[in-house]
Amino acid sequence: MEALAALGLAAAVVQFVDFGSRLVSKGQQLYHSGALLDNVEIEDTATRLQALVEPLQASQGEDPIVVICKACVSVSQELVNFLGRLKMPTGNSHERWKSFRQALKSVSSKEKVKEIKLRLDSLRGELDTHVVLNIRGQISVLSTKQDTRFGSLDTATQNIMLDLLDLRRAVREDMGNQFQHLIRTEHLEHNKTRTVLTDHTRMQLDSRVYQSIIESLHFPARTVRHEKILDAHMRTFEWIFQDPKPGGKPWSHFGNWLESGERIYWISGKAGSGKSTLMKFIVDHDKTREMLGVWARGTNLETPSFFFWSSGDPGQRSQEGLLRSLLYEILIKHPELVPVVFPELWKRQSELASSNVANTPSTWTLAKLKNAFARLVAASSLWICFFIDGLDEYDGDYEELAEYFSGLACSTHVKLCLSSRPWPAFQDKFQDCAGLRLQDLTWDDIYRFVNDTMESNANMIRLRQSEPVRTERIVSNLIWKAQGVFLWVTLVVKSLLKGLSHRNNLETLEKRLNAMPPDLENLYSHMLASIDAEDMEDGSKIFQLCYPLFDQRPIDMELVYHALKKSLPEVHAYSPSITENDTEQLRDEKFNSVLQEMHILLQTRCGGLLEIHVNGPTDISWKFGFVFYIHRTVSDFLKSPDVWKGILSHTSQTDWDPRKALLISIVMCLKSIIISPAIATRDASVRYVDVYWTFLMDRIYSLLQLHSANLKDIILLLDELDKSAARIALVCRWSPEDDQIDFPHWSNYLSDDDFTLPRQDFLSFATENGLWNYVQCKVLDDGSLLRREKIVPLLAYAVLTSPPHRIPFQASLRTIELLLHNSADPNVDFRGNSLWQYWLSILHAAKTPDDEDLECFRRGTVAMIQAGASLKATCVDSSMAWGNVYRELVDSQGTMCYVSVANILIFSLMQHASESWKNPAEDSYECLRDRDLFVGKETLSFRERHCLKAVIDDVFRERDPNGADEILHLVEKLEVEKASGKSNASIIGRKRNIEEVDVD
Repeated sequence: MEALAALGLAAAVVQFVDFGSRLVSKGQQLYHSGALLDNVEIEDTATRLQALVEPLQASQGEDPIVVICKACVSVSQELVNFLGRLKMPTGNSHERWKSFRQALKSVSSKEKVKEIKLRLDSLRGELDTHVVLNIRGQISVLSTKQDTRFGSLDTATQNIMLDLLDLRRAVREDMGNQFQHLIRTEHLEHNKTRTVLTDHTRMQLDSRVYQSIIESLHFPARTVRHEKILDAHMRTFEWIFQDPKPGGKPWSHFGNWLESGERIYWISGKAGSGKSTLMKFIVDHDKTREMLGVWARGTNLETPSFFFWSSGDPGQRSQEGLLRSLLYEILIKHPELVPVVFPELWKRQSELASSNVANTPSTWTLAKLKNAFARLVAASSLWICFFIDGLDEYDGDYEELAEYFSGLACSTHVKLCLSSRPWPAFQDKFQDCAGLRLQDLTWDDIYRFVNDTMESNANMIRLRQSEPVRTERIVSNLIWKAQGVFLWVTLVVKSLLKGLSHRNNLETLEKRLNAMPPDLENLYSHMLASIDAEDMEDGSKIFQLCYPLFDQRPIDMELVYHALKKSLPEVHAYSPSITENDTEQLRDEKFNSVLQEMHILLQTRCGGLLEIHVNGPTDISWKFGFVFYIHRTVSDFLKSPDVWKGILSHTSQTDWDPRKALLISIVMCLKSIIISPAIATRDASVRYVDVYWTFLMDRIYSLLQLHSANLKDIILLLDELDKSAARIALVCRWSPEDDQIDFPHWSNYLSDDDFTLPRQDFLSFATENGLWNYVQCKVLDDGSLLRREKIVPLLAYAVLTSPPHRIPFQASLRTIELLLHNSADPNVDFRGNSLWQYWLSILHAAKTPDDEDLECFRRGTVAMIQAGASLKATCVDSSMAWGNVYRELVDSQGTMCYVSVANILIFSLMQHASESWKNPAEDSYECLRDRDLFVGKETLSFRERHCLKAVIDDVFRERDPNGADEILHLVEKLEVEKASGKSNASIIGRKRNIEEVDVD
């Protein structure tokens, strides 16, 4: 039998035997109970049993289970038949009796039923055994198959598990790789971000360093001359870009030069021929750059320009100013070249910027600027065409300047367009270069200028209409006499227009023209002679006020105005006003009123040789009018001894002094400033003071040398100046921190006074600046001034100053002697060291001053020793002490900043040393290192190197042996006196004798 069929058959048999057993059991129970209805149930059960076994009969074979099943069918059939006989027959009328009989019959069949039951039980037991055995066999087979299947399953599962493990490993490795990739990507992005941030920070630092270095090259008057040159008259100078006319004066084609590789083009011409006007025309014209583009072949092209000006600031007439201006103009457009042009300065500034340390580039020297310019030309990828005007107005050696430009033109990517008068130095160097002579080429321009100017005058139009031939003759004569000098034409045309305004006829105009000298110098004499006699005194005063100062800078017109109008009593009595309303309008009205009157004064009192330019070389918001010569040749004319003598003669019989008048004017200007707290700013106030103080400082020393009768007036004026400036400073509280400043004196804010001690009052300022006459008057009037307790001793302002910065060392020396002679103590402590130690340090650092300064050092050293200076003192023991001095000083002043005061002190102390060092240190304490100053004495102790006797020997022995012996003998004498106890009495006696001597 098939396994599943046998199993089904066995189950059916078991079910049947069990069912039959229960059926017999129930029949027996019914038999005992007499419940015949149960027999019906047994019969029904047996019938159902037969129905159940019918499928079993279909089973074939000799299988024991089949045999047993057949036996079961037979026994169950037997049971059914037997039970059928126990049924009561239906339709019988004797039911009770028959029932009883059937019951009896059932009782009698008890054993039979029992026997059948036993047979069934036996069959069931046998069947159970065979089924169990069969099931066991089947289970064994199934187990074997299951084992096989499970084996197969285990292998598959293991393979799956191995695959899963491999997959897990792969996933883990992939996740690790992805994670590492993510980390690397994040790291790269982080590095990239950090690099970007670092680059951004670096760029910001670099930008600040760029700006710091480039701005240090700038100076306020850099472009003033270019701006002040009048634009060319309409339709003049256009020929410069055109071909030379056939048959005309020969000249090099300028347009061809711009486009070619020729290096130098020299524009020469007479004084006043219009060279500067032509150069401005060229520099500002679009065609210039367009044509130079052909030469530069599309590369980076720059066209920096500079206009020398003999009447301007030092920067406008020096080679230093030239190079600073040109470097600034190029680097402001190409800051990336700063590290190339200034490598050392760039490196130092960058390091300081990275350390968040502020530093200011050193003062530019000509040597540094030349080196920087050479690096720019050598390393730059730029093509540069320089336009330099007015070489003859350079305040230096013409031959050296010409040689410098000639050498500069050796570079293949450099061109120079130069203009000057035909002085021999320039003629020798540039005569073979491309160029032109301007006065030969401006006849048409002059004709156009004269016609345009004269034809615009109504009176001239009327005269031309009535007499055209004669009018044209006047114009032609004017042009012929000009000989190409535009300035001469301009001045003569002004004179003719003046005649026309007076209704001169053509005959009078012709006489006026014929009276005009054909050269400028005689023309200037003619203009002076035309001034009315009654106006010549004022004219002389104006020339005297302007002339000495023009060598420094133009003078403010208000200074001239007040110098003519005001006296000392008027200034002293003048009471300034402070208003809140319409200050801008009031200032403008005041300025315009003065401007209008000054225009008239210069025309009528100076013959038109001086003129006013509004808003001159200044970067502040106030309006200024500056007085200038109409041309540089006027300065040359006035410097003629005969001319200047004639000008002075008009005031020689009066007590008028231009220096005193200038001081009166300065004070008046300060007192008359209209200012309100609403507009009080540094630029609008104290810089205004600074402008006037700058003029004053140029003349202050000669002012104090006036006759003794005027000295009190000068002192009074200086006190008035102090009060006036203090008034402005009081109104102008520039920042909230100012209220916390220990030294809020107005002089601390002067823009050009960076290298100074903070000033406590005007006496401090006067002491620092060597105004010894002023100091003497104040100290003699009030001796307690020297004994008052001050954070900075008065003597410190005289000792710790920088004489070559602006004032003569002689002035500082006189102030030092004055203070010492009036009981100032050289041993007084100033932040850890005595002033005497500072003096020795300055003296020792100088080592090789010039002869004049050496004598001043000798006198100062003697004065300090005689005043009781310690003979055992040495120089300051550490260079860091200088920093400590000022660091404490700054801290004591709250939030006041004095522009890196520690470096300022070092700068001041190093001024005398700068001449002896080829490359002096610029911004650190390294200036005072012994190895730099005292080579060969390294084995000596500090005291041995820097004691008083060592300093005297080092400084004086070789160059002034007598001075050295004098000082050392004085020291020995005082040591002997000290040993004998006579020192104090001797010092007192010497001071008493000194006080009787005139310090002059």
